[in-house]
Amino acid sequence: MDRDPDLAFYLYFISNSAKKGNRLKVDNPKADLKKKADIVRSEVEIKTAIWTMITDDDVLRRLAASYDVSDTNIKEPDALRFELEEKLLSNDLKKRKDPTIKGTADFLQEMKITDGVRLRAYLKNLMDEKKITFSPDGRFKLGERVLMQVRINELPRKFDFLCSFFNAPNNNEKLQELLRDTIDGEKMGKFDDKDFTWLAKVMGTNVSFKKKDEIKEAVYALFNIER
Repeated sequence: MDRDPDLAFYLYFISNSAKKGNRLKVDNPKADLKKKADIVRSEVEIKTAIWTMITDDDVLRRLAASYDVSDTNIKEPDALRFELEEKLLSNDLKKRKDPTIKGTADFLQEMKITDGVRLRAYLKNLMDEKKITFSPDGRFKLGERVLMQVRINELPRKFDFLCSFFNAPNNNEKLQELLRDTIDGEKMGKFDDKDFTWLAKVMGTNVSFKKKDEIKEAVYALFNIER
């Protein structure tokens, strides 16, 4: 039909249905088949990624947390895989109306712990610990302190909005303040070398040409925590 406008014109004007004011539906088996196949391919890709490619439980926990899966530090890895798969498929449907939502395509592009994933996972863990709370009036709080206000039109994606807020360069000082208020010796002890590099960069420390131990020492000093 796309390539034969004359046929479409003819069908429209001779169709009794069209004359009655109804809409015509013209089947396109080739396009329908491709659409159905694309859905299957997407589902296979995400299942392969979640169930066979992510073998490190720590990576799985952080990726799941960064996609707004709750309590990732205490759930069994396979439970996280089921929830993450469900979350991504749900996000794919929402993404049709809101392209900013992170879905399967975004997940497949990441598939590793980036600084963005570190930030999202850290914020989600703070929410799981009830240190960051969300109130019905659209405000995220740390204790009694208001961190930020979510706009009404952004409420359906409030977690993504929170992450975008703290990931914005002009809010880096607010992120630094949040980190200072929430990182203690116990949390510091669970960080890996790349976490320390991320923290150092967020706090404004130049990590170029520095060894891992030097970066770690600098971060401990920045947060006034003894090793």
